[in-house]
Amino acid sequence: MSASVGVVCTFGRIARRPAVADSYLVAEGVRATWFDGQDEVTRIVDRPAGRLVAVAAGEADEAATAAIGAVSFVHVLVKLWSARPSTNPAHDMHAFLRKAHGRMRDKLVARQLEVGASGAVAWQLGRRLVWAEIGTARVWLLRGDQLRRLGLGWREGEAQRFLAGSHGLGDDDAIHLRTDVNTGEALLEPGDRVVVATSGLWEKVDRAMLREILIHVNDPQTAAVAAMERAVARGSVSPITAVILDVAGDEVEPSVAPPAGVQTVSVFTHHDDVVHVPQRPEDDDALLDDRPSLFPSEDPGTTEEAAPPAAVLAPEDAPPRPPRRGPPPRRDRG
Repeated sequence: MSASVGVVCTFGRIARRPAVADSYLVAEGVRATWFDGQDEVTRIVDRPAGRLVAVAAGEADEAATAAIGAVSFVHVLVKLWSARPSTNPAHDMHAFLRKAHGRMRDKLVARQLEVGASGAVAWQLGRRLVWAEIGTARVWLLRGDQLRRLGLGWREGEAQRFLAGSHGLGDDDAIHLRTDVNTGEALLEPGDRVVVATSGLWEKVDRAMLREILIHVNDPQTAAVAAMERAVARGSVSPITAVILDVAGDEVEPSVAPPAGVQTVSVFTHHDDVVHVPQRPEDDDALLDDRPSLFPSEDPGTTEEAAPPAAVLAPEDAPPRPPRRGPPPRRDRG
């Protein structure tokens, strides 16, 4: 029997500054498993809510510091998963991410650490899928033979990172989550596939390539590895992290009505009744293009192997552990 979740996470070969380090989270059943920069860590959670998967890519001058950003993003989401959601889980995620960003950013500033992270999260609650994209990480949904990115890109001059803040969006110290732009809710159907991935994958594997892999490779773990290998073959030197979540028929509950005051629109404009996301009237004019939100980066420099990154910046004020040096293995979760 095929697994319901497939994961791939590589250190990559860093050929640019800032340095980049990736992490991921898979939370299902009562187990939350994430990559802490050195190894997989598992925590048992009592009565969590649904299934939650996430990826993150940290950016900093050093790989060890970059890992603090990546691991902090996925680690703090364990608290969201373990909490009981309200009738509006999209609002719960929105408020949680903004609060976590603010509190953890203040601690980084106090430590004089400069680090940011891109992150993508998909939270399955029965038939409802709550998702968010921050920075360059992305969320896709495959239904039948149609693959659609759920988020949109920011306009030129607009960008943000978890922990680092934003520019061109208003409050530069905050992260900005806008319904139907970089956060929202979808209604799932049996057979759907949800993919969350860092830019190390999608910068080299475009939507058409990813679609072909997802359609023709049934096992989610094999599909994740195939996508990673395609990115490497096309010259990716960045860390590559992807999680593929398959939705089985017996896991999808009957249709759940969205919260009061929320309209639904199809994210597949060419197909009726495919998947729906909440859309609030005040966001109707947010018609953004599909360009990724990128901070300006320097030109690639000398290629070098990335050191295994450091530890998580936990919500508690614990100092980060020093990095453990060694060869950068490829980590595939079977």
